[in-house]
Amino acid sequence: MPPRPGPRHPRRRRTAQRLALLLVVVSVAACSTGDGSPAGTSGRRPSRPARPPAENVAFWYLPVTSTEQMRRLGPVRLVVAGPQNIDRPEAAAHIKAAGAEAYLYQQTYWFPVGRRYQGLRIDRHPEWAFCLEGDTPLAVRRRDGRDWWYLDMNERAVQDHLAARFAELRRQGWDGVFFDRGLAALTGYGQEGPPTWYRTSSCTEDPVRPGATFADTWIDVSALVRRAGLKLIVNYGQSPFDPRVPMRPDPRDPRCVERAPGCRRLDDGWEHPNFIADEAVAHPRDADWANDFAANRFNEQDPLHGGRVIGLITAGTLGGDLSRDNVYFQWARVKLFAFPLGVAVWDREAGCRQVVPGEDCPALATYPELTGVPLGRPLDPLPRSEACTEGSEVHCVWSRRYRQGGIVVNVSDRAVAGHRFVLGTRGCRWVRDVWADAPLAGNRCVSEVTVDLPPWSGRPLAYRDRPW
Repeated sequence: MPPRPGPRHPRRRRTAQRLALLLVVVSVAACSTGDGSPAGTSGRRPSRPARPPAENVAFWYLPVTSTEQMRRLGPVRLVVAGPQNIDRPEAAAHIKAAGAEAYLYQQTYWFPVGRRYQGLRIDRHPEWAFCLEGDTPLAVRRRDGRDWWYLDMNERAVQDHLAARFAELRRQGWDGVFFDRGLAALTGYGQEGPPTWYRTSSCTEDPVRPGATFADTWIDVSALVRRAGLKLIVNYGQSPFDPRVPMRPDPRDPRCVERAPGCRRLDDGWEHPNFIADEAVAHPRDADWANDFAANRFNEQDPLHGGRVIGLITAGTLGGDLSRDNVYFQWARVKLFAFPLGVAVWDREAGCRQVVPGEDCPALATYPELTGVPLGRPLDPLPRSEACTEGSEVHCVWSRRYRQGGIVVNVSDRAVAGHRFVLGTRGCRWVRDVWADAPLAGNRCVSEVTVDLPPWSGRPLAYRDRPW
């Protein structure tokens, strides 16, 4: 959708409003340089916030109405709640009472004209909008029929507003926030309208950092979250280690603007987030297999930032096939690697089938039985392949063994009957096929099992030291 010119407004200082805010902040200038290593792996020192206290996470983009509702998501320890829960501290309380950390979706990228959204009615603050020419707010008409204005995050009053906002969320009991649109904000990929990421707003009255680009100030605002005592997940939309789209291209490097080889990268994209969300952890069937394999290996094992990525399977990830079989295949494909993963699939046709019950449930499937699979630490350093189709290194049975479970994935269009899977544990275990919700090997304690694998199928296996 092409951008729409917004109305022109006189730029008005909001000195009184700024002085009324209790929390005034100054952004952090971050301009360290990359060294040309793969996709954001450069840097002078590792930065490793604590890993999530559970392997898997949940995204709940519906109203949080009760603690029991959150418990039905499975034994998660981290829940990202949707924008429906803004200014609802009881939502944070329900998540935490269920034993999880509570994160709230918070927009900083753009805001709709004509209604309050995420704590801001932007058309009442036209001087807070980002401009490409003169004083005209940059507007894009979106699918909801409204114009959305990009936020000028370099305007001091905007940063004051956001800092106060984050402090209030902390007082409400939230543990962290989730920033969306990271890929568009930092690189321009997926951006609607003309690119802004390397541009400086033409109408900033009181810049926090003179000459800062849209991408620079998006990074600056992420620092405000940590100053408020909150944790931060940034939705980058794909792996930050994907070599085709480096996470933080330098907006002042013409090679980056032109998406040419040799683009210089900055390290500050890792400085403030606790975790980076990747919605491109898998693709249908064997699509983009080699790239996903490499990126997910970095997601787990990058020497500087491994363990800092959270994966998310969405309807877009599934390529339009929202079936249970496809969800299990993609989940197992990703869990060949040890990093947190969630499922949030919107299916308007499914009713409440395969959906966690709750208010407004007919749209969102989260697959709590997958969220609750306890794999533990890997026993194998990398996934292994067997029973490959002749001449292929991809169309194989892929597997990986963990201390508390295993993953088996048939990446081919042929069925594989009776595939032998050796657990690799010290001593025998009782094994359950999560897909069938049934014990294997006659519910006996065994050191190996056989699994029947339909084409394009994934089978998570769970172990324990007593019968199921």
